[in-house]
Amino acid sequence: MSHMAKAYQIINKRLSGPEALSDSSIAVVTSLAMHEDLHQQQSTSMVHFQGLRRMIELRGGMAHLFDVNRHVGQKIWRLDVEFALHTGSDIHFRRDALPKSILLDGLRRARGSGERCHILQWFRDTSTGLLDIAMDVIDFTDFLNARSIGNKLFALDYTDALLVLTGSLLQVSPVARKLTEGRDDLVHKSLLTYMVTFRPEYGRRLAKYDLLGRGLRSSTQAFMPSTVADYEFLLWCLFCGGIQVFDETEDAEWLSSMVKRACKHLGLRIWTEARQILRKLAWIPSIHDKAGENLWNLLGKRQLLGTSEISW
Repeated sequence: MSHMAKAYQIINKRLSGPEALSDSSIAVVTSLAMHEDLHQQQSTSMVHFQGLRRMIELRGGMAHLFDVNRHVGQKIWRLDVEFALHTGSDIHFRRDALPKSILLDGLRRARGSGERCHILQWFRDTSTGLLDIAMDVIDFTDFLNARSIGNKLFALDYTDALLVLTGSLLQVSPVARKLTEGRDDLVHKSLLTYMVTFRPEYGRRLAKYDLLGRGLRSSTQAFMPSTVADYEFLLWCLFCGGIQVFDETEDAEWLSSMVKRACKHLGLRIWTEARQILRKLAWIPSIHDKAGENLWNLLGKRQLLGTSEISW
């Protein structure tokens, strides 16, 4: 608490002086807002965020801030995305007012117009805008999976891509709104959940996405799969939710039942078989495999088994 009090003293002094609109002042206010948001103090964080929006306006807007300090611009954009995920509100900084992702643009050009048609089997009855984002998400995933260990990705490009993908989904619809066309709502909520899994470990431990969890639960339980691809998509939605936004205790019973049903239709009995299906969609082994296996084992124990095999 003493550190926070000192931080507030420093920023108050800055905001009353000639450095009120400097990059460092904006960065400090952003950090305070992110700290409060991460510790579920959304009302306090929103006060900081409203002040940030005014500071950014006086600096010439977000596009200008990105031009002069991309790192600070990304922090503010990430804060906007987190607010939208936690509160269900609209995002304030729209995609068309922000820089494009060089990485995603390159992946789209490399894709070609005739490629990626195979993903339609999982995302059928999905509106065009969401389908385009789903393709971007899978392209981004494949790109990360294809990179060699020594071939590093520039951190700012990586963060740009994450923010563009998540922001695009939130611009389609806020978390609190239910989409009614085809399977749009399930696609929307599951893709958002998948993007949340890319949060740093510290943030994942503290952040709670109750609205997103409730939305994904509702859409998943209402989904009526009829094909093998439908059950593969359902399994992926269940595991994304299980490792990120579902409650380990409250959601365990229905989640276990639905995973069991999907696995039965797909003929899956052990984790490595389920993992193979998950990797067909959007799944990064280095990020998701361990969490997915832990969830599989947890659900297996609910079936009164002590092994990684679930008995049907």
